[in-house]
Amino acid sequence: MRAMPIKIFAGQPGWIQMKAAFKKNWRHYLQEALGLYIFMVSACFFGAMLFSPNSSWVHAMPNEMLRNVLMGIAMGFTALFIFYSPWTAPSGSHINPAVTLTFLRLDKMCRYDAMFFIIFQFIGGTLAVYMMQYLMGNILTDAPVNSVVTVPGKYGTVWALVTEFVIAFITIMMVLITSASNKLKKFTRIFAASLVCCWVIFAGPVSGFGMNPARTFASALPAHNWTAFWGYLLAPLAGMLTAAEFFLIIKKKKWRQNLKVVSRSYEIEKNIQSRKMKQHFKLLLVSFLVGMQVHAQVTGVGAIGITVKDMNRSVKFYEEVLGFKKISDKEFSGTSYETLNNLFGLNIRVVKMKLGDEFIELTDYLTAGGRSIPEDQKANDLSFQHIAIVVSDMDKAFQQLKKFSVEYVSTSPQTLPVTNVAASGIKAFYFHDIDDHNLELIYFPKGKGNPKWQTSQGKIFLGIDHTAIGVSSTEISQKFYQEILGIERKGDSWNFGTEQEHLNNVEGASLHITGFRAAAGPGVEFLQYLVPGPGKKYPADTRADDIWFWQTTLFTANAEALYNKLRSSGYGFISKQIVDINANGIQSKSFIVKDPDGHAVLVKEIEK
Repeated sequence: MRAMPIKIFAGQPGWIQMKAAFKKNWRHYLQEALGLYIFMVSACFFGAMLFSPNSSWVHAMPNEMLRNVLMGIAMGFTALFIFYSPWTAPSGSHINPAVTLTFLRLDKMCRYDAMFFIIFQFIGGTLAVYMMQYLMGNILTDAPVNSVVTVPGKYGTVWALVTEFVIAFITIMMVLITSASNKLKKFTRIFAASLVCCWVIFAGPVSGFGMNPARTFASALPAHNWTAFWGYLLAPLAGMLTAAEFFLIIKKKKWRQNLKVVSRSYEIEKNIQSRKMKQHFKLLLVSFLVGMQVHAQVTGVGAIGITVKDMNRSVKFYEEVLGFKKISDKEFSGTSYETLNNLFGLNIRVVKMKLGDEFIELTDYLTAGGRSIPEDQKANDLSFQHIAIVVSDMDKAFQQLKKFSVEYVSTSPQTLPVTNVAASGIKAFYFHDIDDHNLELIYFPKGKGNPKWQTSQGKIFLGIDHTAIGVSSTEISQKFYQEILGIERKGDSWNFGTEQEHLNNVEGASLHITGFRAAAGPGVEFLQYLVPGPGKKYPADTRADDIWFWQTTLFTANAEALYNKLRSSGYGFISKQIVDINANGIQSKSFIVKDPDGHAVLVKEIEK
């Protein structure tokens, strides 16, 4: 019951995006059709056999309640099969337009995937009923089965639609709550199948158990029975969308409660963030009342930007020491870049470099040149940011660094212990580049990290797994990266002990580490120091030409909508406004926003 990964193609006309989405995800659409096809085949078969007067099963089991229970068990196991089957599960097994539209509302998928999901759900369910009519004949089509059409029970239409609303609300609320829990998410599909079983048994006699507009249509069309049809379309959708809004409210309240434990030194920040949360909730409420809003979220993470002092020196370091390859080398100036970076009179040289499938962008401010990284910067300071460079062999990679006499941050490469279940066996090492930027080498044993890191092809340095940033509060930063930008939280780890202390070179270090990933590109990792706590705050007067300035590039399909969303939520910007940029022949709408702790995020909408 999870959302399908977001697939969108920024900057293209709508029909091109639609065509590209279909070409890339048509298998998922077929899986949705097959999922509801299987569900309706099962519903038709068991509905006819358990409730048709012409069925021998009815005569063998005259107790209607017993037959209701058997029907519920049959449909529950059918749902369980669909949720786990390799033929249907990869799409997320929505098999319900109301579920799909709810995930669209929560920015868990793009509108073109949602459109095709719904079309194929209707097609799959309807074909199943027509086929079963042909195979089963009168035993299915005659009353009281009537092709398992969804109609109100003995209590009438009003109670039927109220029931549909309630069971839809409970079902999607369960899915959202359990999916958000690391302990419960593995049981989400089992819980969902169990609810299907219960709803058939207890809600079926009242509402006919629709809870699915495509399921209702699939029976209504072949049966030529449109009783309360529009109610059965709208009630499940209203129930699930209401649950989605309620779930967002719960998350905001939980976030507010978590702020109560923040130390006194962060009281001012707490009040500011509380006001931001209220503003965001108002926007959500208005959006729900007026209908679906324009969705804007991140579709991928791009290059990690680093400001450098001397471009030639930095390029040589990344090429010779770490194996990066130069992709482009350009100079840029003009009003657009001044507005984007909020620096007058700039001329910048930007070199894009690649390692594996990931990129960095080195920027040298030729006309300015900001401040150096303070010598006393620590890994728990909130200005801290690094990229994690994956290696196939830590010993060989470490010898390569020693060959070029890099400056250590860690005392030596550290292997995280078995007591840290999430990160057990991972090897890591922190060091500085030529400008004292923090970098990390990371080695993933089998079973850890992205499977692609297990294929080295003889290379030592493989790519960039993530960029890590220091945060003062995981929950506050999550609101920015997940709830506003749509980058999904993928996992948490609590790291402590002598290995972690010597990795970060922070005595007594105890960290809450949280990983976030978009549909494409490297991850974003939060480093919240529980002990000794956050260090120095990100300097409020930071400029884009300061050497400690990093910027993480994020791609979106609608930069203007995302810009307005961030501004209305109270976040600060580096850019004066959205600007149109033409770089290397690629046109984009771009702006730079600051996250809650001051880290820069460059948002781009590519306009080819």
